[in-house]
Amino acid sequence: MYSDFANHEARSIPRELNSSVPRKVCVSRNGITLWLTAVLLMVWIPFVAVWICLKVQDRIALGRDGRIVAGLITMIWTTRAPNEWVKYTFTVDGVTLSGKAQIPKELKGRLRESDTILVRFLPANPEINHPDGWEWSVYSYSIIFCLMVITSAISISIMVILLRERRLVRKGVITLGVVTSCKQNKHAIPRIEYEFSTEDGRSFVGSGDSIITEQKGASILVIYLPQNPRRNVPYPPLNYAVEAHP
Repeated sequence: MYSDFANHEARSIPRELNSSVPRKVCVSRNGITLWLTAVLLMVWIPFVAVWICLKVQDRIALGRDGRIVAGLITMIWTTRAPNEWVKYTFTVDGVTLSGKAQIPKELKGRLRESDTILVRFLPANPEINHPDGWEWSVYSYSIIFCLMVITSAISISIMVILLRERRLVRKGVITLGVVTSCKQNKHAIPRIEYEFSTEDGRSFVGSGDSIITEQKGASILVIYLPQNPRRNVPYPPLNYAVEAHP
């Protein structure tokens, strides 16, 4: 299972690596941090998706069952986009309610505070309201959609990296590598580049984050997948630890 170590000067193989494959592994502190990050990046998305669906349902109900009443603009402001927004008030059955909405492009710069606008509200729940005739579509949430896509992609990428490393540590072959470069990344974690040979004599290069710092020319242990040696990681890995067998 191991490459030929006899012709190399290297550290002794750690006892835990002598266990049979697949090895038992546990998540390291850094791995736990990455898993939590991936989960937190993903966990808010279902809630926001439900919120958007409810907003869409409100708009559909307004168009179908809404009633129209006169409203009064009380405030106008501009966001960084830049988009103009208004806050307005209206009265239903003697009760004064308020709402806010983005001003359509064709009305930008034409509205003033104290202007009157028509407001469409839902009789069953007047808190659901919107200026009548103002354009609205699901694209109003385009920024949120973009954030959902970006965070999902980051979360999935982190999970894929972690699962690939776990598979490597559990089922990979141990061989000897030689460090060709060792630098610290922006998080002060050693980033090692190395060369190694597989059991059938093929040479490959690899790189990966490590929990130890090695000098150029130093010997290190490398774990690689025999089916695809380009998938490899220096040992000990950053996100997983091999459990020592009795």
